[in-house]
Amino acid sequence: MLRPVRMTLVNVMLLKDDLSQALRAMTESECLQIEAPRVFDGEGELRRVETEKTIAELVSLRGRIEAIAEVLGLSGRSSYRFGIADLTIEPREIRASIEGQCVSIERKVRRISKEIEQDREALSRVDLTAWLVSALEERHVDPVLVTGPVYIGARIGTLPSDVFARTRHAMNLAGHELYGLGTLGSRTFVASVTTADRLGDMTKGLRGARFEPLSIRRDLVKEGSFDAHAAEFEMWETRERLTENGLEFIRMAEKSERDIRRWLAEIDLNIKILEAMSNFLEGEYSCLVTGWVPVRNLDFLAERLAERCANPVETLTVPQEEMKVEGTAGLRPPTKLLNPRFLRPFEVIVDLYGTPGYNALNPTIFVAFTFVLIFGAMFGDLGHGLVLAILGLAVFFLGSKRGTRDMGFVLACCGVSSGVFGLLYGAAFGNEMHAWWTHPMKDPAGFLLYGVILGAVVINIGLLINIAQNLWAGSYKEAWFGEWGISTLLFYWAAMFLFALVSFGHSHRVSWVLVLGMLAPPLAATAVGAQIVDKLTGRPVEGDLAGAVFKPVELMLSSLTNTISFVRVPAFALNHIALMSSVFLLAGLIQGQGVTGRVFSWVDIVLGNVVVVALEGLIVLVQTMRLHYYEFFGKFFHHQGHPFKPLSLED
Repeated sequence: MLRPVRMTLVNVMLLKDDLSQALRAMTESECLQIEAPRVFDGEGELRRVETEKTIAELVSLRGRIEAIAEVLGLSGRSSYRFGIADLTIEPREIRASIEGQCVSIERKVRRISKEIEQDREALSRVDLTAWLVSALEERHVDPVLVTGPVYIGARIGTLPSDVFARTRHAMNLAGHELYGLGTLGSRTFVASVTTADRLGDMTKGLRGARFEPLSIRRDLVKEGSFDAHAAEFEMWETRERLTENGLEFIRMAEKSERDIRRWLAEIDLNIKILEAMSNFLEGEYSCLVTGWVPVRNLDFLAERLAERCANPVETLTVPQEEMKVEGTAGLRPPTKLLNPRFLRPFEVIVDLYGTPGYNALNPTIFVAFTFVLIFGAMFGDLGHGLVLAILGLAVFFLGSKRGTRDMGFVLACCGVSSGVFGLLYGAAFGNEMHAWWTHPMKDPAGFLLYGVILGAVVINIGLLINIAQNLWAGSYKEAWFGEWGISTLLFYWAAMFLFALVSFGHSHRVSWVLVLGMLAPPLAATAVGAQIVDKLTGRPVEGDLAGAVFKPVELMLSSLTNTISFVRVPAFALNHIALMSSVFLLAGLIQGQGVTGRVFSWVDIVLGNVVVVALEGLIVLVQTMRLHYYEFFGKFFHHQGHPFKPLSLED
């Protein structure tokens, strides 16, 4: 738990005939992170597997299937969950297989979509035509005047309703006649008539008034009159086709949703495998796979490969001693943290800062303790803590994603810590009650001192983590004389001892001889200890004189500022009490003798508590993270690792 999971680099040699089954075994086991091969020099019988073209083809196919899903209304979240046994793992053949199955659906969707598009374009036209024919029939207009006038000029169409009156007046002045046939929405149906020789002038005038012409087909004229029934039948027939095609899409979606979801899942999985396969080496008959595997999962992986593959599979692992120091032989093992279930949610706090190095110490257990402790100390209130705990539990149980659930669990733990400190401080929803320890306002100056003590504890934990992980990694010089090594720890203990003498009334015991005697040796060891070791062992001396001079100064300033930063912990606790006091003070001022005054007073108290929980709770959360990322992680989080990402169906 204190160390990341031990990894080993494994080379797996298998026959190409077994590659598909081996990939399924690797994906099922979820314990192999593919790595670039270490035996490839660009020549010889083995060559890298070419996957770019296949990936591009799968990406293109995925786009086509997603387009089908969007048309069928399946682009949202899926209720289907597929296991590894439900999906096909054939990276090189999966495209042809899926395309053969989906092509019929694609053609049908394309055909129906085209029909819907055509019917939608025609619908507005047939609607207007049906309305116009009905109006002309109702007014007993001679069809000859509309469909084929000889001695007169006529136009049928629509005008914007707001210009109809002005246009009719202008037409009358020009010697033309304009008749209104009815209004539909913002348009007015009109018929304009003039002599045959002046048709062009009338058309030009209408066009200036934003006239939109409509034509009446000859098949809508029956026995010398307009056939409104035929026009309405065409309109309803178009609407019925639209409805039927929409229902057909619904039926197709219900019938093919599972297949479409499965195809998309298979494409994503095989693309991921193909991306990993770009690091495979293949010959004429065999294939070499290199990757990182947790040592404890080696036997499990070998068993899965043996079960799936018809032919023998050979594995060769890199000895653990070659990976003790990160960087040996160019090896950079990935980091996989191993934490109990109740600590895993706190990994999200570590992940926001980065991934610990492979030879580093797993800080999750310490973060879980210090984060909850500092948050509770800054936001100590029994009532507010219970509110945060209930809110966190709601997020934990109702959240759909792991990250959301983890944050809910962390918030619930912080709420419990706030409640405990509320009991210690004697505060509940801003009301003062019996304190199990001390009320912050009774001795603010002394209370601030507790922040310094808390800071010293947290910084000591960070220094001890840094020393331990350097010793484990074999960096003994860094462990003893590094910036935050043993020499720094001794200096910090000496400084805290002197601070304690002054703070607890023993300043008369502090002399220059004592100060120099306690602080000078660790500072000197930090400044030149590493150079002396290099000189004695015959190694090239690292660093220069300027660095040796300024390193102790930087160390003293950093230690001082880092410790004082924790004064914000009691400061925020005092601020919380002050804010709630102001809420109750305002409530007392607006409270009157009547019912209205008491109602307003209680509203002020409730709203004040809500604002304090929401606003101050967020600020305290940010400040708690800041103390960890700058004052705590800065002591030991010197190297970023990269997370362990095995072939897995989960992603």
